[in-house]
Amino acid sequence: MWAAAGLAVCAALGVWNVAHHGEHVLINRDPGVYANAGRWIASNGDLRVPPAPDAVLAVEGVTQHSFGVYVGDGGHLEFQFAHLLPALLAQAHRIGGDGLMFAVPPVLGAAALLAFFVLAWRVVRAPWAALAATAALGLTIPQVAFSRDSYSEIPTQLLAFTVVWLLADGRARTDARVMAVAGLLAGAIQAVRIDAVILLVGIPPAFAAWWLAAGRESRPVVARAAGAFTAGASIGLVVGLTDLVVRSGDYVRDLSGELRALVIAGAASVAVALAGAVIASRAPGAVARGARWAAAFAPWVVVVVGLAAWWVRPALEEVHGARSAFVEGLQRAEGLPPDGTLQYYDHSLDWMAWYHGRAGVALAIVGAAWVTRRILAARELHLLAPVAVLAPAAALYLWRAQAFQDHVWVMRRLLIGAMPLFALLAAAVVAWSATRRGVLRAVAPVAAAVLVAAPASSVWGVARMTEQPGYTRAIDPACGAFGPGAAVAVLQGDGLLHEWVPQTLRSWCGAEVVVLRGRPAAESVRAVARAFGASGRALWLVATTPEDVLAVAPGVPVAMTGVVVNEHELERTLTRRPSRYVRTDFAFAYAPYRAP
Repeated sequence: MWAAAGLAVCAALGVWNVAHHGEHVLINRDPGVYANAGRWIASNGDLRVPPAPDAVLAVEGVTQHSFGVYVGDGGHLEFQFAHLLPALLAQAHRIGGDGLMFAVPPVLGAAALLAFFVLAWRVVRAPWAALAATAALGLTIPQVAFSRDSYSEIPTQLLAFTVVWLLADGRARTDARVMAVAGLLAGAIQAVRIDAVILLVGIPPAFAAWWLAAGRESRPVVARAAGAFTAGASIGLVVGLTDLVVRSGDYVRDLSGELRALVIAGAASVAVALAGAVIASRAPGAVARGARWAAAFAPWVVVVVGLAAWWVRPALEEVHGARSAFVEGLQRAEGLPPDGTLQYYDHSLDWMAWYHGRAGVALAIVGAAWVTRRILAARELHLLAPVAVLAPAAALYLWRAQAFQDHVWVMRRLLIGAMPLFALLAAAVVAWSATRRGVLRAVAPVAAAVLVAAPASSVWGVARMTEQPGYTRAIDPACGAFGPGAAVAVLQGDGLLHEWVPQTLRSWCGAEVVVLRGRPAAESVRAVARAFGASGRALWLVATTPEDVLAVAPGVPVAMTGVVVNEHELERTLTRRPSRYVRTDFAFAYAPYRAP
């Protein structure tokens, strides 16, 4: 019954999200990069975008790069980020076109929630509490918002949650074949996002603890399983890193410091796990006494640290960084004094309370203390699995999210660790309380209901949130007008169309696209037209408004795409939870050009 209920909840959430999926064709943020890369792979079978002719690129003011697209070695263009998600989107497009491609993220989101339900059941060992945790996570605004668009966090969740439930199963954890598969899945996260190692650094110490707890006769079995996991993870890591270095080299160079730190942390984790296992195996008595002492005091430390991070940190620390005009604009919109250096990371526990509810965060802190005690007392070492995989990412990004601070965007960093972990910890303590007598047992179902009710009530007012729905309706007519193999010059105007649309016209129209930056002169447009004309290609001009086109090409027949309106884009906020929609629209001008 509970299995059917969990499957039904995950399927219902998936159908709901599919019904409101976005069509992120413009590269204004990360989902546009993933969608465009997937569309390009589907049409061209490759990640590399060939450069425009040298004669075109030699014209003053002409460039090819735009948001999310770098000029790589040899002049070709390369897509930012890792590329497993675009590869999945490409396969979906080949099967079912744009419709299926844009439906893939919600389907992956439903699969990720199902994996979470399985891991929650195995960890808390109470199916009703696992179902509550799954609903609590699945109804949070961040989970809903990011499941409806091409975000890397959703496939990351699917892989990470699957790894956790395999590690939490005692029989699977000692089966080398199963652990090889688990390792391969864990390593594959590197092909989804560059910071994948943060989800792996806790696993070597966990295996060391399981090895120590196994006893002398069973330790070889655990060691073989750990070796199999390492071998599988190594394959995934190598493939993912190779993809990043070869196909997104500039992106790797931009984040080389962070990537280097993660690699060092991973190596240190392995070294500490090996050294700790050797030392602890030679002094089991001392380890047992230390664990008993820690089991008595560490839970209280966890509670104090958790409450301090929630209540005290914002009063003691104000996180600043480089000035951001984007943040200042949001501050003015909220009526706040403009200070673009504020990063707001000191309020990360408040953010968690916005989406999980205050009761949910409080239960999670108590649950963290309870889990700490159970692990140190060596009573339920399967609890190490979610802690090992999710806790390092949760701790790192609760401390410094390292992302734009607007909501719901910044919660991407917390969606791979903190948000699922908090739901799981809260469910664990609720499930435990149901096994007690008296008041604790009586309040358990109430606590479970509150755990679900808080995110459900917050998402209710913005249940139709979506980004760029129907935007292909503006792109497709322009592609039809251009015809196959068109040459397009995007003119920089007052907005950001010249950053958002170039790769879209390549991926959807198959056009060869350049950007004329600054305020393009008529002579520059003529030079571009002549350069493309030398290869027998006519030029089309694209701009934000007809006036931008006519300024450089008087008298050309300018057309406008139909205006596509989104009434349900989630507002961007800094100091409160998003609670309403904003209206956005999209259209652009295009015209054929013949050089005089």
